[in-house]
Amino acid sequence: MKISAPVRCFQAMAKASGFASIGYVVDYTFQLVDMFWLAKLGPAVPTALTIISVYLFFSLALNEIVGSGSVSVISQTIGSRDVTAARRKILQVLQLKLGFALGLMVPLFVIVINLDAVLVSKNIDVQTHVWAYAGVIWASLIVIPVYTTLLTVMRSANLGGMATTISLVALVANFGITPLLVFGWLGAPELGVAGGAMGAVIAQLITLGLSVICLNRYRPDLLPRVMRLPKPDWKLHRKIIDIGWPVGFTLLIFQVEAIILVACINSYPLAQSDGFGVGLRLIAAVF
Repeated sequence: MKISAPVRCFQAMAKASGFASIGYVVDYTFQLVDMFWLAKLGPAVPTALTIISVYLFFSLALNEIVGSGSVSVISQTIGSRDVTAARRKILQVLQLKLGFALGLMVPLFVIVINLDAVLVSKNIDVQTHVWAYAGVIWASLIVIPVYTTLLTVMRSANLGGMATTISLVALVANFGITPLLVFGWLGAPELGVAGGAMGAVIAQLITLGLSVICLNRYRPDLLPRVMRLPKPDWKLHRKIIDIGWPVGFTLLIFQVEAIILVACINSYPLAQSDGFGVGLRLIAAVF
């Protein structure tokens, strides 16, 4: 029986949405991995992780301004089967995302962390853990924009199943690597809280590497192969930002609310703020 075009379109949309949903579930489960292992280090760690999380996601909300807008641009271009235009726009998206990461996200994260240390009074153990985790996790602000772009390319090129598999492999790797680095198991260096951040960054680098390998094998025509970024296409960049800023702005507001809430909770004794931190991670993962 021949399937009509609208039905095929609906099936393709449902398939893409399903793979994307699994990817989001995996991304948010990374938070549970950190909390699961690092909370075993004792009091003050869950509170520190919660503080870092709200600041990190506040910075990453800027990535969504570009990320949300780039999805439609990449999907439409790949769908048109114009490989040259697709590769050019993928490079432009990477250029814009890296510009946001290096020019806005990382500096903003560093500024917020320093302001937190100066303006917010907290337990010395909490502050120590915050600095230890932040000293490593900032690299995620550069790695995440790159690998999310490649995963978007894979989903747009009908490689959504592989993109989801890569995310699942990274999750398993994160769950296995993190305790080795946190507690120094099997001869690994015992890094404590910093080990949790290192495990997350390594898992993200694994995602990036596997994405490059899969694209190189199945759609090498879409994989950017130039070492130097092209001249900025300001018209395209503006189009991407115009599409994505409502989502990014909404996420920024949400993260500001989270920062205020966390600041209020941190005025309570450590046991309460630790419990709130664990609960917040669980709710975020489920949500």
